[in-house]
Amino acid sequence: MTEVTKTGIIVVVAVVLAGASIFNQSEPLENPSDDVIGSMMFEDFKDPLDAKSLEIVRHNEDLAEIDQFKVSEIAGVWSIPSHSNYPADAENQVRDAATILTDLEIMRIATDLASEHSLFGVVEPDPEKISAGDKGIGMLIAMQNSKGKDLARLVVGKQVKGADGQRFVRRPSQDRVYVVSLDPDRLSTKFEDWIETDLLDMNTWDIKQVMIKDYSVETALTLNGPVISSYDQRMGMQVSLENNSEWKLDELFEYRAEELRPTELLEDEELNTDRLNDMKNAFDDLEIVDVDRKPKGLGGDLRAEQDFMKDGDGLSSLFDKGFYPVDLDQTGQLDLLCSDGEVSVRTEDGVEYVLRFGRVAGLEDNTAESTDLNRYLFVMARLRDDMFSAVQETSDPESETSAAEAVADGDEKSTENTEEEREKDELQEKREKAEQKIKELNDRFADWYYIISEDVFKKIHLARADVIKTKDAAEAGLDMESLRGLQKGLEKENPAPELGNPELGNPELGNPELGNPEP
Repeated sequence: MTEVTKTGIIVVVAVVLAGASIFNQSEPLENPSDDVIGSMMFEDFKDPLDAKSLEIVRHNEDLAEIDQFKVSEIAGVWSIPSHSNYPADAENQVRDAATILTDLEIMRIATDLASEHSLFGVVEPDPEKISAGDKGIGMLIAMQNSKGKDLARLVVGKQVKGADGQRFVRRPSQDRVYVVSLDPDRLSTKFEDWIETDLLDMNTWDIKQVMIKDYSVETALTLNGPVISSYDQRMGMQVSLENNSEWKLDELFEYRAEELRPTELLEDEELNTDRLNDMKNAFDDLEIVDVDRKPKGLGGDLRAEQDFMKDGDGLSSLFDKGFYPVDLDQTGQLDLLCSDGEVSVRTEDGVEYVLRFGRVAGLEDNTAESTDLNRYLFVMARLRDDMFSAVQETSDPESETSAAEAVADGDEKSTENTEEEREKDELQEKREKAEQKIKELNDRFADWYYIISEDVFKKIHLARADVIKTKDAAEAGLDMESLRGLQKGLEKENPAPELGNPELGNPELGNPELGNPEP
């Protein structure tokens, strides 16, 4: 082989290696002359209002799971298909997300090599194509119009080093990777971020009374299906609220001798206003983290039709979530007990909210770190009959005519009657507004089991020990020295009884008057 031939081969090899080096470089390529630089990623997607669905798919590397979320406009209503088409508060969010994509400008090209997609984090999160251990999987954003045609489809990858707000992105149908300015954190896959989370639509300033029913229900499985095995009533309480801060005890019932009996606070006891205020604020902050659709046949007022008892799937759904249809009054009308008690809230506008608490719903799995428990909740609204007892459903035309004639004759008593009628008219108007609000609320509540956090449940579901506390010595008018002297005097006059003295209601003997169990 001649020197000329050798030299020629070396030159050819050098050229090939140089070309391969350029072709395979992992650093972003700069193509300022490329005609796509400065153009829009989706040039045909110009009007954000054309977007009628948004899908977001994320890959959780820690759990090797795919999180998928989709919101769509269905029959003119924004809904969440993954949650049984629960109504979404999504119009503005979808518009904002669409605006992000319509304004997405190409800043430069990173690579044209499919082999480098994992390097830039733009591997499509397709459950059928990826497997455990895969790296570089990005987030998919997809938007469609009313006909289901893609307006935009984009895989968002890693952040560009040293360039805040810039990301590597790719159209799933292409190998080319671009650099754009994009903040994917603005697009959430959390259910609660896409709905109206203020469940009760209640103003705490309007709260006037709260009724607490502290009980629990246990069930047993029989050949005929689940049945209630125990109904443990512990306390019933009604408290009133004045000026949004002053709590007053109206009624207190405690379980004694196998029934709830009226009782009063002891001299050294008082309401725990801090816990009651926390409960009041929790009503306003009652946010839902998830929903589940109720079975058909169960009314929005939480009452079930008799035919519903023949629906095995519907009954199973209720029992699984901690709600039990029973005929308490033997009238043929079914009511619902629940596994962990209930709370009713009466407001100034004549609406009463009933919150019934079911079983624990399980672990919240929106994040790998989350260990928060959730709980099922049934909600309904009804009219405060105590506010409108003076309102007649129908007026008497003859009495109205006679009252008007008497006023014309200067009858003072009839003038008073006319004033009474005016007050009734105002009350009737208030009732009609309350009934309209109740209808709107129950239309929203009717189809759903709601799921709330266990922390919120604990703020609302109060036991006697939560809502009643022992007064401080200073509040009771005694200092510590007085208490010690009183204690010594009592010990001298009343020596300690022997264990098991039935006359003192010792728990060891199970005094029925105190509701203690038999030994």
